[in-house]
Amino acid sequence: MNDAAPADPADWTPDLSHAPGPKYAAIADRLAADVRDGRLSEGAKLPPQRDLAWRLGVTVGTVTRAYQEAERRGLIGGEVGRGTFVRPRAARFQAMLGDPGAASATPGPGNPWAAGDPAIEDSIEGPEAGPIPLQSNVPPPASEGRLFRSTLAAMAEAPGMGDLLTYHPKNAAARFRRAGVDWLSRRGVEVLEEDLALTAGAHNGLAATFATVLKPGQKVLAEALAYPGIKTVAKLLDLELVPGTIDAYGLTVDAVATAAAAGRIDAVYIVPTLQNPTNAVMPEERRIEIAGLCERYEIPLIEDDICGLFPADAPRPATVHAPKMGYLVTSLSKTLAPGLRIGFVKTPHRMRDYVAASVRASTWMASPITAEIAARWIEGGGADAILEERRAALARRRAVATEIFEGCDYAMPEGALHLWLTLPPHWRASQFVAAAAAQDVMLTAAHAFTIGDAPSPGAVRVCLGGPRAEERLVQGLTRLRRILDEQDPLAEAEVM
Repeated sequence: MNDAAPADPADWTPDLSHAPGPKYAAIADRLAADVRDGRLSEGAKLPPQRDLAWRLGVTVGTVTRAYQEAERRGLIGGEVGRGTFVRPRAARFQAMLGDPGAASATPGPGNPWAAGDPAIEDSIEGPEAGPIPLQSNVPPPASEGRLFRSTLAAMAEAPGMGDLLTYHPKNAAARFRRAGVDWLSRRGVEVLEEDLALTAGAHNGLAATFATVLKPGQKVLAEALAYPGIKTVAKLLDLELVPGTIDAYGLTVDAVATAAAAGRIDAVYIVPTLQNPTNAVMPEERRIEIAGLCERYEIPLIEDDICGLFPADAPRPATVHAPKMGYLVTSLSKTLAPGLRIGFVKTPHRMRDYVAASVRASTWMASPITAEIAARWIEGGGADAILEERRAALARRRAVATEIFEGCDYAMPEGALHLWLTLPPHWRASQFVAAAAAQDVMLTAAHAFTIGDAPSPGAVRVCLGGPRAEERLVQGLTRLRRILDEQDPLAEAEVM
């Protein structure tokens, strides 16, 4: 529980002595922390900008910019002639979620968001019912539904669409691959159409690639915590997953170098951009080193880049540095629409047909109908519009999560679809998931991502895109924070 004593808002003077970065940002950060910790209560009137500037020894312009930044974050709101006030918690969330009405919310009668009730979830009646799905790593909704309907209408009037119902639509496969070449160029990846295989999503792409380059019984080095679907693929193909040491930046170079030199692995599988579940982003230098090791030892490097387009400045895929051994797997599931089931595998030169043969063996082909939709979106600019909407939605949802989990230990970099929450020592991941389920919030514990005998950390994955309504996300995250603050599983066990 939070025992911080409220401060007299008229005397509020943040300590900037050890604050890094610009002064205005430090003031806004300190204000956010004091609101979160209860030192500035809801409805508190902040000191005039000139008074605060004098006390801090900064310019009035600096304080003005700080207040503007705090207002942008949804923390405060101003009224002409009255002053600047700390918004009620519910109104702060609504402002972050883009509600224009809440953006000017200040305490007062007739404002339902200014009641000061910390139980924001009790004030929201969203369109969704049932448990809040924070266990599904899906993208937040965008306008893909409207674009889908208009695309279907255009396709219905276009000549030759009946060919898409056959096994081999005339000239369609080449066009779909060209759309994939166009899409990969957004990641700074240059690829020839002849080196790009069309797949039924990234999962199918991974299965086809593994089936192409490996034989039953061979070993794949993977991050010790990895995408659970890779375990399904390995089991299907009778492959052994070897857990590799990871750190804050993903799979370590030493893990690859040691296993490769000893001849203990036959392939390497990595997710270097927004790794699932840890959210690690591997730096360029490490990508180059791992790619170089795979080239040197002639070990296939299979890279999953499904979320690579979400961060604004993610390093290029590692496989661009492994022209002979690199296989880049991606899809449109996270960026555009999971239901399209369209993915691509960039292969080393002359390996495309082998991967394509594995696609045919597993699912025959990606659906020409959904591939046509994807191609039209990429060619016409709709795909870029959806991607930008998703980035904006993720930024809003991340801002809310940052506010709610202030002071907690988590990883949630720019573009992340989830936060990787490290629990306090007194919580086991399975206990926390059970406590969340009792509050109708669904999560995934760390053991679901563990490879082999690797230790399972006390952490959970909290996904941001599952609830379609952003208010439902606020409900779920608020409940999780309450569990962290108010429940002690050890104490409860002693009582039982």
